[in-house]
Amino acid sequence: MTTHKPTRPMGKRCRLRTAICHVSSRRYYSGGTMLPYTDCSGQTDCPQMTLHANGPGELRENYKYDWDNAGTILSNRAYSLRFYFTKNTELVFSKTSYNASIPNHWTIGKSVLTLGLSGVDYAEVATYTMIAHTNGSDGLFDIDRFGTVKIAGVLPTGYDDESVFIYTVSAVDYCQNYANTTLTIETFNSPPLFGNLPSLIEIEETVGVSQSLFPVIVSDPTNDSICCTLEKTLPQSENFILDLDRSFFIATSKKAYFSYNLINSYLVRICCQDRNFSTSSVLQVKIKKEETNSNIPVPGWVVTSLIISSVPIGLLVLTSCTLLFFMVFGLT
Repeated sequence: MTTHKPTRPMGKRCRLRTAICHVSSRRYYSGGTMLPYTDCSGQTDCPQMTLHANGPGELRENYKYDWDNAGTILSNRAYSLRFYFTKNTELVFSKTSYNASIPNHWTIGKSVLTLGLSGVDYAEVATYTMIAHTNGSDGLFDIDRFGTVKIAGVLPTGYDDESVFIYTVSAVDYCQNYANTTLTIETFNSPPLFGNLPSLIEIEETVGVSQSLFPVIVSDPTNDSICCTLEKTLPQSENFILDLDRSFFIATSKKAYFSYNLINSYLVRICCQDRNFSTSSVLQVKIKKEETNSNIPVPGWVVTSLIISSVPIGLLVLTSCTLLFFMVFGLT
C-alpha cells in the first residue's frame, strides 16, 4: 500500500482530513497501488520529495503519523488526485442557554450537567472554553471534551441564601466553526439532613415517665448550627418531648401515660432548621399491650394442703366402695 502525505495548505486541513479518513480504509487492494502515478523525470516542477508509508498497519484512524522520520522518499513521481469534499457541519448547541441549581456543599469533581452539542463530524473533537461573567467565579467550574461541566473549586458557603454564576461557553471544531451558549449555575444552602428518620419503634404501655426512647441523628452539610423542635404529635398527646439536654432525644414526658386499648400508635414529627432552611420527619411509635401471664406458680403450702385434705377423702371413698361391694354380692 502506498499512502501519500498531502501537500495542501494548512487552512484546508479540516476538509482534507475528512476525505482521507473516509477513503483510505476502502481503496486498498492486495498487490496494487491506491494512487496511480506517472514518471515525470526531467520535467519542470516534478515532485522530488513525495513521502509514502510502507503498509496499511502504519496508518490508523485518528493516529498522527511521523512522516518526516518514518516516511520513505519517492522522487520523480507525479500523482493525479481527485477529492470530493463535503461541507464541514456547523456546530450548534441544543439550547441558547442552560441553567443548573446545585447545593453549595458539593465537592470538587462532581458533575453539574452536560451541554448538548451537534455538528461534530467524524473523527472530530470539539474544544470547549468557559468565560466567567461573575466576580469570584473563575476556577469554580470547568468543562471537559465531552461537554460535561464539573466543579473545579471549593464553592462559597457564605451567609447569602444563594449564589449565581454566569458563563459564556464556546465550542470550536477543526475548521474553526464556533458555537456559543450561556450557562447559569445557581448554588444554594442545603437544609439539615436526618440520619435515622423516618423510623419506627415499639414501646410497652407500661413504660415510665421521663424515659429516653429514640436518638435523633441530624447534620448540616455546610456545618451550620442546627435547632430542632418537636413540631406535633398525631393524635395530639402530651406523652412525648424532645430532650435537648441529650442531643435531640425523643423521650416520654413527666405526664406520660400509655394504654394500648385507647391509642396503640403515635406519629411524632420533628422539625430541624439551620440559618436558612428547615426540614422535618416523623417517628412512628407503636404501643405494645402488656402481656398477662396465665401460668402463675402455685405456692407450696397450697400443694401440701391439697395432699393432706385428699387423704381422708380417699379413705372415705375406698370404705364406701368396699361396703357397697359386699352388700351387693353378699345378698346374692
